[in-house]
Amino acid sequence: MTSLAELEDSARALSQRGDIQAATRVCQDILAIDQNHIPSLRFLADLAINASDFRAATGYLTTLLKNAPDNLQVLTQLGQALYQQGKLEEAVAVYTDYWRISPGSGMIYLTLGCLHIECGNLDKAVQIFSLAKLRIPSYCHCGETRRPTRALRACLKSDGTLFAACIQTCTWRRSTPRETRSR
Repeated sequence: MTSLAELEDSARALSQRGDIQAATRVCQDILAIDQNHIPSLRFLADLAINASDFRAATGYLTTLLKNAPDNLQVLTQLGQALYQQGKLEEAVAVYTDYWRISPGSGMIYLTLGCLHIECGNLDKAVQIFSLAKLRIPSYCHCGETRRPTRALRACLKSDGTLFAACIQTCTWRRSTPRETRSR
């Protein structure tokens, strides 16, 4: 029987040569031996995300998160994978965990606020944007303390999406909420 170290070396060599299918099979063999093998989980999660297989990515990332609950990169990828599947409430929960770990990140407020808007929780979005304005004064005009609901509504288009000026720092902006979820 091949040892775990030999399988790791094989997966690494196959990946470096560009034989991704063979490297994937070896990583799956490794996970059959050690279901928490972090390098294999990381490799397979990245491949699944790149292939838009967000269901598979969610499985790998959830296991990774159990091993490293404070890993912001894993939280971000898991939130994005859940979002891409239309699991908005679960994505909110993941990004809320991110916020608890790193409340100084401006992007997390934008992400949570936008997710709450898509979930139809305008009041919660206003709270998030207002909190961002208090914590990060240069944040966004949506968080104005004077009439935040009016300011936020002014940033919404009729189809529920935000005007680009309000999300210029958002790396995952879309034209409509439903287009991405239907992919």
